[in-house]
Amino acid sequence: MASMRNMGAWLRMLVVETIAKIRRAYFVQKKPIKAICRELGLSRKVVRKVLRSDATEFRYMRETQPLPKIGPWCDALDALLLTNAGKASRERLTLESGLRRALECLGPIFVKFGQVLSTRRDLLPADIADELAKLQDQVPAFSSEQALAEIERSLREFQAGVAIDDRAMLALRFVGVRAAIA
Repeated sequence: MASMRNMGAWLRMLVVETIAKIRRAYFVQKKPIKAICRELGLSRKVVRKVLRSDATEFRYMRETQPLPKIGPWCDALDALLLTNAGKASRERLTLESGLRRALECLGPIFVKFGQVLSTRRDLLPADIADELAKLQDQVPAFSSEQALAEIERSLREFQAGVAIDDRAMLALRFVGVRAAIA
């Protein structure tokens, strides 16, 4: 087995070898860029960058890391974390139950997201998936007025002044009933 230091040197060598292959194919063998890309499995952008520079190693580093876009829900999450920190250690929420509670507090869209996630056991550890499965049938009910307000708020973002008539309301209730039966 190679040590980690040797492994790192080997990986750097592979990068240098790939750069050498690109330059040799272009300058010595006079191959077109398209053929080099196909042969080495690289993008044209990468091959052009290697050919235009004298560098022997390329690294990508971001200057600033983008922040997640959770601004509207930061206050609710902060409040949940503060109340959890104030409890005795045996009464504190675990990661699993905390995640489920956070999704419940954030509203129906996030509950639906948790329900979908709970069915994907290939993506989550079993204990988290089991806890999120409680969102399938153990969710506190919310009023139809709250659902309508959420739908109207979402629709307002796309088109101002959209009103939900009785037919649309009937269709929404039918979909809800069908989902509850299935």
